[in-house]
Formats: sequence, structure tokens, C-alpha cells
Amino acid sequence: MKKSTLFNAVCALLFMSLSINAQVEQKEMIMSHGPQNGYSQDHLDANEKHVSEAWKNLLKEYKGKVKKNRKSGEYEAFEVTIPMVSNQPLSVYLLVEEKENMSSSTVFVDDGTQYLDENNASEASANLNKLLIEFGHNVERLAVEDIIKEEEKTGKKFEKDLEKLETDNKKLHQDIEDYQNKIAQAELDIEKNLSEQDNKQVEIKAQTKLIEAVKDRLNNIGKN
Repeated sequence: MKKSTLFNAVCALLFMSLSINAQVEQKEMIMSHGPQNGYSQDHLDANEKHVSEAWKNLLKEYKGKVKKNRKSGEYEAFEVTIPMVSNQPLSVYLLVEEKENMSSSTVFVDDGTQYLDENNASEASANLNKLLIEFGHNVERLAVEDIIKEEEKTGKKFEKDLEKLETDNKKLHQDIEDYQNKIAQAELDIEKNLSEQDNKQVEIKAQTKLIEAVKDRLNNIGKN
């Protein structure tokens, strides 16, 4: 039953991973510069740390320095050149929202004149979409790596539990052997005890006869 439950959980995890991750949706979102067109996607089992780390790694490839704006909560990078999107330096912003068992990210790209979307920059938007899909995969990799670490910790705990059970089993077998030895010794002691009882019965009978003889002697004093 437990194996079946674990198998079903793994299948569900794989299905959710395929169905949720790496799907980018363009939509208008509120950010520090008001309502702007952004690129949103969900990240299964990922938290803000996974998303921000993957984002920093991505922009590092384009020499972009990412800093978190504590006031807006956005991850900002300025003067970033991403050739597949634009030859002009870009200002990029990342918003992350943590949810139950997942996170959502929204990326805003400002080329200095507008926030890019499929309507005002279709080719750039398509290339950006591809870039963000790969970004989504990288987020998932980081999340899954952490899941593996946690599951490996659980696996090691199970191994320790098994070692303890094996040790307990050996002790129980040793207890059985000890008890069997004690039973065998007790059986020998019982036989010895019964033999000693027989001998003691003989001694008691002999002692009784001796007492009777002494009493007879006492009774016969002065009668002869």
C-alpha cells in the first residue's frame, strides 16, 4: 500500500511538473511603474529563492547585475543587453509571488520607450518568451535539486531506522537464545532439585527412624 502511494505521488509530481512549468503568459500586471505588460509563469515547488537565483544566473550571462528593491519588492537590472531581444540596453524587472507549493514570476522589460509585448514588438517578444521558458526550466531544476536533497535526507533517516530495526532484531534473537539457555539450565536445575528432594526424603526417613530408636531407648531406661 505504501509503495503504491509513493508511486502515485511520483506520477502526480511528474504530471504537475509537465503541466504547470514552462508556460509563459503575457498579461498586464501592477508593478512599481504602474500597470504594465509582463510575462508571467508558475513554478511548481519553487520558492522566491529558487526564482531569484535562476534569474540572477540568467542575467549574469548578459552581464546584468540584479538587485532587489526592498521598497517595491522587485528584482531590478538596468543597462542589460540581450541581443536576441534587443540591441538596446534594457531595464528588466522581476516580481515573485510565493503561493502554496509553488511560486509565480512576472518579468517586465523596458527598452526605454515602452514595455515590450507581442503587440509592440512581436519578434522580440517571441524570443523573450523562449528565453523565459528556459528560465522556467532553470527554476525547476533548482527546486528539484532541493527536493532531491530533502528526499535524500529522508532516505538516510530511513536507512538509520532500518539499521536500528536490524540491531533490535539481533538483540531480540540474542534474548531468545539467552532465554532458551536459561530454560535449558532451569530444566537441569529442576532435575537436580527433584533428585535432591528424593535424597532428602531418604534422609528424612532415616532421621525419623533414628529419632524413633532414640525415643525407644529413652522409654526403656530403667526397665531392665
